[in-house]
Amino acid sequence: MIHQSLAVKLAARVTRGGPDECWEFDPASRDRDGYGRLRVGTKIVRAHHVAYALAYGPVPPGTKIRHSCDNPPCCNPRHLLLGTHQNNMDDMVARGRSLTGARNPSARLSQVQVDQIRRLRAFNMAPKVIAARMGVAQRTVYLILKGDTWKS
Repeated sequence: MIHQSLAVKLAARVTRGGPDECWEFDPASRDRDGYGRLRVGTKIVRAHHVAYALAYGPVPPGTKIRHSCDNPPCCNPRHLLLGTHQNNMDDMVARGRSLTGARNPSARLSQVQVDQIRRLRAFNMAPKVIAARMGVAQRTVYLILKGDTWKS
């Protein structure tokens, strides 16, 4: 019986669109990341987890519910898929949502400076000299040149 009441509770807070459209959860009941929230007994759970479980069954331990639509309030089961944390991170990078390069608030270099480091190395300037010239650690230059940071 709790299963049915949970379905009713979810349906009351979701604006359903067409079968392939996002079904958005009530804006007044979203967390700071934009995900819908529902109270289940004494717990607060994310609405898309409830939507997935109602459509497909229990979520196996250690798995994540991912949005193929990249829309956190979406509860359309067609947009929800199981995966690992790594799958979720790969989705983030592939869809351009990761804070890489100049988008990272911790970045101390601009894309122009990184391009300059690569150009200087292409002209056979030593990484140690590049680091001194750019005012960064030699390791920073190595990581950029190796492609571990600033991959673009």
